Amino acid sequence: MATRNWARTAVAVALLAAGISTTTAWSNPRLNYLTFSGAVALPGVTLPAGTYIFEVVGNGGDVVRVSSKQGKPYFMGFTRRIERPLGRRDVPIATLGEAPAGTPPPITAWLPIGSSRGHRFVYTDSR
Repeated sequence: MATRNWARTAVAVALLAAGISTTTAWSNPRLNYLTFSGAVALPGVTLPAGTYIFEVVGNGGDVVRVSSKQGKPYFMGFTRRIERPLGRRDVPIATLGEAPAGTPPPITAWLPIGSSRGHRFVYTDSR
């Protein structure tokens, strides 16, 4: 039963991930546009389906800001730097985690196009 539930969750996440499309300002690997076909979550906020700007803020490289395509801010917070897997061209630019039924999946990491490093979002245990 647990294996079947896990498989259903994995399929749902894969289908949602297939609905993610991306564009980027190629001259700036610190900024990407991500479009989600369904609602997703970041720490403390739910993003409805739509296009969002993900960008690194400041010179430290640990703060990420997410805003709507029109510039409305939704999230700004510290992240943990992670390495992009080597030789993996199929790694999505955003990775999604598991979520209980009826809730949007959390964005666990953002891997900017053109960068060897990514950003893991930090969720508290109260989630």
